[in-house]
Amino acid sequence: MTALRSTFAARALLGAALAITPVAASLAAFKTIDWGQTYSDYGHTGYNPREKTLSAANVSSLKLNWARSLPGDVRAFVVNDRSVVLRVPSDDGQSLDLWDLNYTTGETVWKIATGPDVAAANNTMATGSHRIFTECGLVDDVGYKYSGICGYRKTDGKLVYQFSSPCNCTPEAKVVTSVVYAHGIIFFGYFMGGVGGQEYAIAADAVTGEIYEAYSTGGQNSLGSAPSVQGGHQVYFDCSNSVCALGHRNGNLRWKSDVGAPIGALSADRSHRLYANLCNGTAGLVALDQATGAPLWSYGAGECNGTPAAIAKDHIYFTGADTKVHALDALSGAELWATPAGAASSASVANGVMYVGGIDSAPATTAYDAQTGALLWNTEPHASPYRLPPEIIDGMVFVANEQCGSLCAYGLPSPKGK
Repeated sequence: MTALRSTFAARALLGAALAITPVAASLAAFKTIDWGQTYSDYGHTGYNPREKTLSAANVSSLKLNWARSLPGDVRAFVVNDRSVVLRVPSDDGQSLDLWDLNYTTGETVWKIATGPDVAAANNTMATGSHRIFTECGLVDDVGYKYSGICGYRKTDGKLVYQFSSPCNCTPEAKVVTSVVYAHGIIFFGYFMGGVGGQEYAIAADAVTGEIYEAYSTGGQNSLGSAPSVQGGHQVYFDCSNSVCALGHRNGNLRWKSDVGAPIGALSADRSHRLYANLCNGTAGLVALDQATGAPLWSYGAGECNGTPAAIAKDHIYFTGADTKVHALDALSGAELWATPAGAASSASVANGVMYVGGIDSAPATTAYDAQTGALLWNTEPHASPYRLPPEIIDGMVFVANEQCGSLCAYGLPSPKGK
């Protein structure tokens, strides 16, 4: 039994039965090739500043390098240390597996089961500190399904620790906001289960799973489902139609900003701005000051979008309910240009190119010039309810749930004679 620290307004959790099982592991050195979590980083900016191979000048030459077909649609994936790690349904569709594929060939490195498919916040995953973090499905003593957060060793997929707190009752415990990794810490939201169960924003050590702090937001549905993000030494999350900011290390509530609507997604830049997609509020996207929570600008009519706005330098790329990507000025929120209709995922940006996944009738992936919106490249249409943003690493574009397979990897043609 592990007690959570009461210094973080979590006295109600003291004595809770939290299964955290540490396992010793060797941390070998890796050369990082990294799109380390869904939406790229802990700010969920969707931006890879290290990509230097693909550009607006050559992206039209992309060709299929390899494709893998797996038992079902990919729910989430990340690229890290020359591996692609995917969360995919099992053969019978009742549980979810993690697959680790070689990123240059698509060959299987390892595969593990993560437990029953529990309807919760299983739309993102992350890597860091030589671990892979994702939800895991579990069954309590009386047969109810619930979910926890599991940390797996990157080298072989071995389970290192598991966070869970079943009540053996209904409604059962579950992950409310999926995991985000930042500076050796993982953050996620958790409902402890039961009619009077409380919800918490939790911070844990990424290597060991030790719980650092847990901030109580109240009863069930007091914590929104938008994944938390970090920026400016603070962690931001949806707390009942408001954005809450907690200190990264001490867990103090810095501010709470009422935005008047549930939050579909969050993203944070390095210019002290936080962006919140509102669900049927007064606008589609609002920008807040990271230091105070004060509103800076708003954009668009009310809608409900669960994909965060991408951030690259001085531009914001917002996928609207009109299925267009709108490029906005980060300082003012003014629209600069918009793509034709057909976008479904959040945008991914690298080296002057903006990539986006499409709706059923549109190309599964399209690339645009990030400065002008000019069309550069696209793929064939493919229907999938899981429209994940492309990931761009080391001159390659990785796309999930396409016509060519569950995961398709595109790259530039090899120079002649090689």
